[in-house]
Amino acid sequence: MRREGLFEIFTRQLMRKMIDKAQAALCVTLLLLPGTVSANQDAMDAPPRVIPVEGYAALVNDRVILVSDVLIALAPTEAKLRKTFHGQELMKRISAAYDRTLTNLVDRALILEEFAEKDATLPERAVKDRMGEMIRDRFQNRTELLHVLTAEHTTLDEWKEQVKEQLIIQLMQRDNILNNLALSHGDSRVLYEDHRDRYFTPSKVKLWMITIARGTTKEETQEQVGKIEMAHSRLKDGTEFSEVARDLSEGSKARRGGDWGWRNPDELRPEIAEAIRKTPTGEVSEIVKAGSKFYLYFIEKRKSEKIVPFAEARQELERELRDREMERLSEEWMSRLRKKYFIKVFADQGIN
Repeated sequence: MRREGLFEIFTRQLMRKMIDKAQAALCVTLLLLPGTVSANQDAMDAPPRVIPVEGYAALVNDRVILVSDVLIALAPTEAKLRKTFHGQELMKRISAAYDRTLTNLVDRALILEEFAEKDATLPERAVKDRMGEMIRDRFQNRTELLHVLTAEHTTLDEWKEQVKEQLIIQLMQRDNILNNLALSHGDSRVLYEDHRDRYFTPSKVKLWMITIARGTTKEETQEQVGKIEMAHSRLKDGTEFSEVARDLSEGSKARRGGDWGWRNPDELRPEIAEAIRKTPTGEVSEIVKAGSKFYLYFIEKRKSEKIVPFAEARQELERELRDREMERLSEEWMSRLRKKYFIKVFADQGIN
């Protein structure tokens, strides 16, 4: 297949340099999978899944997609995965990403085949204009462009062909997807009603809490009652809640002065939620017994519940509907193209 035109030039530049160093080195550096010499022990427990640097990945009619085409397209995703995952999980995610990338390249080739089958043409002027835009946006001048193309072993004519293919794909997507979008005001209203919970924010309180265990024996309980009463007395005398919490609380937020942040009372135990509702803003609660613990609360602030009206949510809803419809139209279109043209994926040349 002709060189990829949808991927950023600098990404391809980096990967071309890696390929130039050595094909074997690329296989190890880019996608070091279980079965290679340096894979870690966890990864070695998984079945060998080595991606060869060259070979056929797929055919779409007479368009060839090489394994190296897939690796170049996969590089940015693979780099991100390596920052987050390791071992077998990394290998599994890279394998899935490789398959998705190959599918995308096959779909791209199908679109180009469809354009060619229709004997459609793209004005030369449109290609030159797009090249000019890209030079102005990505490079200081034409000389810098030529320098980058030379570094990645791409001629100006090859780059022009990439730009042309990109324009063809955009044109075909517009004609087969964007031009077929049909959304109505009623659709967004239905989506709003079906997902009203998204646009509802429950009431919340800025909660400070002291927690003390009740004890398991009579003696322990008496001691803990004295402790919670002491905390309550100090708070009534005007001592800062955070100071008392640091001194006496046994809860997980004691070091933070008992600061629990903004909480929805309905998400707490019923006894606690009821006590919070009864406690006025800016005041300390009475001692609350709930389960195996004693509690004291301070309600610093309150936020009333809020419902985002349809008028405010409409733009977001229409964007979601648009995305859904575009995905549906795209999949239907690609499904028709997959049935129309010859496709062969060489599984043994991808990840085995």
